[in-house]
Amino acid sequence: MQRLQHTYPESSIRLRCVRFLTAGRAVTIALSMVLVQFTAYAQDTNVQAFEGISHIDVFANSAMYINGGDLADAHVQLAIHRLDDMQMVTQEINQHLPKTQEQALAYMRENESRMRAQYTDRILLAAQGITLARQYKLKQLPAVVINQKYVLYGLLDLQEAAAIYQERKAGPQ
Repeated sequence: MQRLQHTYPESSIRLRCVRFLTAGRAVTIALSMVLVQFTAYAQDTNVQAFEGISHIDVFANSAMYINGGDLADAHVQLAIHRLDDMQMVTQEINQHLPKTQEQALAYMRENESRMRAQYTDRILLAAQGITLARQYKLKQLPAVVINQKYVLYGLLDLQEAAAIYQERKAGPQ
């Protein structure tokens, strides 16, 4: 039995490697172009989803995750109101207070300026959120208010909220 052996010249192996790498590069470039086109399409679709929406207020508690999507391209002003933030601040302050009343008063005197700096903005934002929720007469959380006029309950995905708003705004077809 005769064994057949074929050896490729070194230049042929190099040529095959170059062809393989070139083909790989072409595939990579093609995939990159598809990805860029998809990204542009997604951004355009995102902008369309938020068309006509200038302002979104989201009312939730701190346990709720809000999926905001990419609102940067849509030029939408977004405000997230955590309605339990006042309670969260109170819990944080109480956590550090000593047990006796005298020690607690001393602690408050010593740390008042630091605590004011640390918590004032959060307290003001929490109060503003509570006031807005009352103004909108919200009945449950989460709630999404679009353009300070339309209320959607039970949604945490702003893309979905925008789609429902667009669908209802368009009316029956």
